Amino acid sequence: MNKNFKQTEDLDFSHLTGLKVNKADEDKDITIEAVNQNAPLYNDGQGIIPIGKDNEKATSREESYLYYFQGTYDGNKKTIDGLMFVNPQEAMIGLFTGLDNGTLQNLTIGENSIFFIDKNNESYSYCIYIGGLVAYPVNSTIENCTNNAKVVIKNLEIDDEYHSYHTISGISARGYNTQITNCTNNGNITVDNCKFYCLFVNGIVGETTSFSADEQQNTIDNCINNGNITITNNKNIVNDDNLYLKISGIIGETSNQNNNAEITNCTNNGNIIVKNNSNLSLKSGGIIACAYTVNLTTCANKRNITMAENTVTEEID
Repeated sequence: MNKNFKQTEDLDFSHLTGLKVNKADEDKDITIEAVNQNAPLYNDGQGIIPIGKDNEKATSREESYLYYFQGTYDGNKKTIDGLMFVNPQEAMIGLFTGLDNGTLQNLTIGENSIFFIDKNNESYSYCIYIGGLVAYPVNSTIENCTNNAKVVIKNLEIDDEYHSYHTISGISARGYNTQITNCTNNGNITVDNCKFYCLFVNGIVGETTSFSADEQQNTIDNCINNGNITITNNKNIVNDDNLYLKISGIIGETSNQNNNAEITNCTNNGNIIVKNNSNLSLKSGGIIACAYTVNLTTCANKRNITMAENTVTEEID
């Protein structure tokens, strides 16, 4: 979709899905139910359809980019609220599935929005990428955006190791040659009682990648995470193997092989709690969990990183 859009008023989709959020003292106890048990649900109860959903028709990663949003979406300092993504069947979840040479700017996701997965221990067999705004931007820009949506994932089991690398972040799940500037995440992220192999959970972006020195460099500048990250009661899909976690307030990992990622003027104000997980191999930090090559400048972590009652199988960074 190579079009340019400018939002001219606040939008609220709370009435559309036919679903409501039952709030709780702890995010892990939140539930979702139908407003009217006798009324049909929009999108079979999965909530909003992400922009770019047709990328599932692609037969390769390069072809999938053709279905990403390729223009400019200017939120014009307006809000989109009432977004609900509930037990979606897509692997890539966000307001936008992906951007390809696109720009998303000046947009706020409202506080009555939620990404919710509760599968009652039902197995998935694919990777999950969740970004409050974008799941996977490529050669793109995200600027002046705010996410207030919660992410709650519980009782989920991934049944095969190959498809068990999952990324959950407040702004963008991943970034390929992408700039994220002046963005804020206020949404809490909670993952409880799940079985994974490798899990990235981060306030702004999970992983950035560049494979050539000639490619556009990944930058994260002047971004703030205010959301709490809580990872509890999880284990590996194979009981005796390690559960690999990469948890941070800003970014999980930079895997740029030939050029540096730039992380500047970023602040984490969210608490990170990692508790009662089994066979844990953890990399965690207030700003970044781990890096291939990175320039980190004028950043600050202002909250606690708490690790309690975990079964640790490898040294914790």
